[in-house]
Amino acid sequence: MANSFFAGVCAGVCEATFAVTPQETIKTKLINMNKGMIDGISHIIKTEGIAGLYNGLYSTCLKQAGNQGCRFLFMAQFRSLLTGDKEAKLPKHLTFVGGLGAGLFSVVMTSPFDVVKTRMQSTEAKNYKNTLDCFIQILKLEGPLAYFNGAVARSARVVPGQGIIFVSVDVFYDLISGIVNKKKVV
Repeated sequence: MANSFFAGVCAGVCEATFAVTPQETIKTKLINMNKGMIDGISHIIKTEGIAGLYNGLYSTCLKQAGNQGCRFLFMAQFRSLLTGDKEAKLPKHLTFVGGLGAGLFSVVMTSPFDVVKTRMQSTEAKNYKNTLDCFIQILKLEGPLAYFNGAVARSARVVPGQGIIFVSVDVFYDLISGIVNKKKVV
């Protein structure tokens, strides 16, 4: 099971570094600045340089690594619970249910990181010395429940999304395997 978690963590760090951080930073800052995409990105680069697109990289890595690690771990445990084999192929409806569970598990486990990531990417990030300071200030000033602000809304997107992703992977895997295996027979 540790392999599933670690593989997910590594995938999450890659995802955070190459896709999520710049996109989420741009989105969050554009909302805060009330600017359009071109004007907003130009403003960020002029005032902060390219590094301004990577605000919150560390907190985003924590969140995405946790997300993917939790999802892969949950699915391995789910498969193992149902079949005794963490890599077993499940019927599509059970894969979908497992994906829903993986999504919910990841939201619950990573919500504090999501809250901190969003704060560190906003134009208000200057209120914090670093990611750890953001965690501490939220706890001191707002209490531990503040780490779960937005978790219900996030769940409404993530939970069904993960059910769809996990079952889609199985469907496409089966399609690709069928095409590849037909070519080998011919």
